[in-house]
Amino acid sequence: MFTATLLFSIAWIFWCVAQWIFAFFFQKAFAQDNTNEAVPAPGRASILLAVRGSDPSFRDCLDSLLSQDHPDFEIHVIVDSPSDPAMIAIEECQQDPRAADQLFVHVSPEPLKTCGLKCSALLHGLKQIDENIDYLVLVDSDVVVHVDWLNHLLAPLVEPKIGVVTGNQWFEPPRSANSATWIRSIWNAGAMVPAVLYGNTWAGSLAMRKSDFERAGLPERWQNSIVDDGPIPEAMKRIGLKTQFVPELLMINEESCDGKFVIQYVRRMLTWSKLFDPTFVLTIGHAGLMAALMISLTLLTLLGLLTAHWAAAMVGLSGLFVGAAATTIGYTLVRKPIAATNENLHGTRMQKLSLVRLAKVFFLCNTTQLLYAKSLISAIANQTVRWRGATYEVISKSKCRVVDCRPFESRESNSSII
Repeated sequence: MFTATLLFSIAWIFWCVAQWIFAFFFQKAFAQDNTNEAVPAPGRASILLAVRGSDPSFRDCLDSLLSQDHPDFEIHVIVDSPSDPAMIAIEECQQDPRAADQLFVHVSPEPLKTCGLKCSALLHGLKQIDENIDYLVLVDSDVVVHVDWLNHLLAPLVEPKIGVVTGNQWFEPPRSANSATWIRSIWNAGAMVPAVLYGNTWAGSLAMRKSDFERAGLPERWQNSIVDDGPIPEAMKRIGLKTQFVPELLMINEESCDGKFVIQYVRRMLTWSKLFDPTFVLTIGHAGLMAALMISLTLLTLLGLLTAHWAAAMVGLSGLFVGAAATTIGYTLVRKPIAATNENLHGTRMQKLSLVRLAKVFFLCNTTQLLYAKSLISAIANQTVRWRGATYEVISKSKCRVVDCRPFESRESNSSII
């Protein structure tokens, strides 16, 4: 038993420490790409924002979009229904003098049954914009952007070979955040690294030339896609264009969430990965190996304790401890360039990683690994997805069906929307 426990302990520690390599590559990506100047790109931009439900930060989202210093842009908000709770914030924002010429609100008609509600709303929004628009910009309703956000999005598109500019999202738990909020942050920190390194797109901050969007056939793809950003990299690659990640577009989300949310969120993200990510097989191997090593080491440690094999038990406990410590360090390595970029842009610092906050990462990282494995199995085995109150049957990346869809109900909460 001692030998087996020692081998599994060494393997677990090695695998946890190995994650640092990817974190260092992530930091390198920030260092290489953090040269994008916020110079207004020539041309007119249309920002499309599909809304279903009112996120806690939605009002701030609208204010931040109106505060952009790009010289020529318009905002098109496509709201799910006239009774959607987001209408309260929209109507308040329409009182802003800046909204008169820049903010346009549209109510979604009867949604398509062959795609996600977000894709259906965006397709309706596309019909509302002027033909002379040069750039299409996507943003999510839980994203609060900085004043140079639009300039950072559009600046790389002056390079003809770049077809898509994108960022990503970091979940920063607020003070006194619950365990579910921390688990989301820990899981997202790990998932973000390959997303950036492999050039995955995120519709929370994304821009394309309108001509490329149409040439790539994305309007047709959206008519049968569950999600908007999933089909973009492949479509752009087919016409010879690449994706550009910009560190300044990594947005900070400080909303809280509950256990039900984080379970559905992780499963949903892995479902999107299953459908659109060509490296999904690596995700399966990564999650499977980590779960197998951690569960085996935990069981051997418990067996050592129950059978009084104290040496084996101590080796197992040490392995679990060092592995959790290594994962905590990996979390800080990923967070470090994000915090530095945020401070450079806003002049404000993210919360200090105190011993209490680090302890939360330490004690919850193994729980996060188990949720990761469980959610992956569920994403592979099931075709049903629940997203913002709507239910879908997702058969493939180009075939899905709306099973149940009703107007979003009013809610008062400071938590993220499932």
